[in-house]
Amino acid sequence: MFANAAEILRYTGSGWTEAEALLCEQWFREVWDPPLEHYAYFANGNWETAALQTRMAIAVYCSDRKMFEETVRYAVAGAGNGSIPHMIVFPSGQCQETTRAQHYAQLGLGLLGCTAEVAWNQGVDLYGWDQNRILKGFEYTAKYGLGEDVPFQHYLDRTGKYGRGGRNNDYDRISPLSRGSFWPIFERIFNHYTKRRDVPAPYSSRVIELKGPEGFNMDHVGLGTLCHRRDKRAAPAMLSIPGVPSGFVMRSSDQGIQVSWVRSVDPLGCSNAETYQLMRASRPEGPFLSIAPPLIMSEFLDSSVTGGEVYYYRATASNKAGKSPPSAVIAACAGLPGQWSSSDIGAITVPGFVEYDGAAFSMEGEGRKIGGRADALHYLYAKMEGDGAITARVTRPMSSQWATPGVMMRANLLPDSPHVSVLLHPHWQGGLISRSEKGGETAAGRREPLGDHYVIKKNRLSAPYWIRLERMGDVFSGSMSPDGIQWQSLGSIEVKMNRVIHVGLPACSQLPGVTTTVTYDRVRIPGWSASDR
Repeated sequence: MFANAAEILRYTGSGWTEAEALLCEQWFREVWDPPLEHYAYFANGNWETAALQTRMAIAVYCSDRKMFEETVRYAVAGAGNGSIPHMIVFPSGQCQETTRAQHYAQLGLGLLGCTAEVAWNQGVDLYGWDQNRILKGFEYTAKYGLGEDVPFQHYLDRTGKYGRGGRNNDYDRISPLSRGSFWPIFERIFNHYTKRRDVPAPYSSRVIELKGPEGFNMDHVGLGTLCHRRDKRAAPAMLSIPGVPSGFVMRSSDQGIQVSWVRSVDPLGCSNAETYQLMRASRPEGPFLSIAPPLIMSEFLDSSVTGGEVYYYRATASNKAGKSPPSAVIAACAGLPGQWSSSDIGAITVPGFVEYDGAAFSMEGEGRKIGGRADALHYLYAKMEGDGAITARVTRPMSSQWATPGVMMRANLLPDSPHVSVLLHPHWQGGLISRSEKGGETAAGRREPLGDHYVIKKNRLSAPYWIRLERMGDVFSGSMSPDGIQWQSLGSIEVKMNRVIHVGLPACSQLPGVTTTVTYDRVRIPGWSASDR
């Protein structure tokens, strides 16, 4: 709300000087944004949507295209419970907090609706993403609150704490708590879908008839009847250029790089962009050249790529009123660079994958655990011959509160392989573990806490952290560091392995049927290192 209010003050002749507006911008960037930068991976979706809404509003106030792109991308593909697909977990509209309480489900939905409205005013259609997924959440929640039956599926959330089998709360049914109570969140989305876009919202309409005019409460500005009620548009028009393409998601495969983004719109005329121009370069500064004729859809499979190469993309959107400015530059690698490969190891129910953007590896992995007599994880690896070391930096927290990022050396890719690993265990303690023989029991060394300066309330990594594993003959030594300069030893272990081993990075959620996202940068192995950009 502060950021939205500041935007109004800055551009409505309020008497604010530009110097005061810039001081407010500094306040947002230096005080507000740092604790919100990684959203709230550890929490329920309403925490994350609050962070998402605030970061997006800050990005708009600061005219920060890169930050805005990050927030839109997080809205559609973020790791935590606050992204749209993890907040509204099934196409039926069932929400991550449907099983907790109806007022909590509405809290997250209301914040997500505000996020979508901010994006819409920038010409980005989060409202319409994935066939109006946000509307489905509102309609499902309204229908249940009005006393009707709704479909239900069991679900475990991204943290592993809430839902069927949740380690904090084992929710296994729709919660009746607050059923029939409606928060002041429905008027905005009802008027968007039915008046701007001519999409029916029958259950939201019934809530508005029951509760209108809309008031406010301590969680929501509300006042939707006053601020958002509008006449129905006769037909879409083209009154301004469409918004800048935003929310890029890159997925590499054997066929190439799949590039997708959120649809651009003219927010004044309520019309979609007519075409997009997608451009590519081999360097982030360009030159950028078109790689396809004008596109109607906001997606494209770039098959004219060379495996292992990093490419840089940007796009514009056009309609009869003109063409948008170019998007932020987004990097993606065609497959994996150098000698790297990836594979699921052990009993996995959700396949993992890895993306590389020229600087960082983003890994998605499930798996029961790394330990015992057999491991289950997704593994990014390269072969290493003889002595050497792997160094990496964990750049952000994980959604799964039981994930174990680290660095690893394995004799082979079988689940019961001998291995030595440096892991950052839950509650952020570094430790060296090992399996000395095929199918043997895993042995764990001492654990060292990262320290309060790097961890908030045991479960939030507040700054990137380095880990290293080194082999000298049959002796493996682990260490960790807050800065990559001063290293703390985690001990050594002797394990016999062949001269050629598999060295790499794990992603293991320790949750059944739920992956987690792990991001590593500053990765170095013999003969290869990631860019420091």
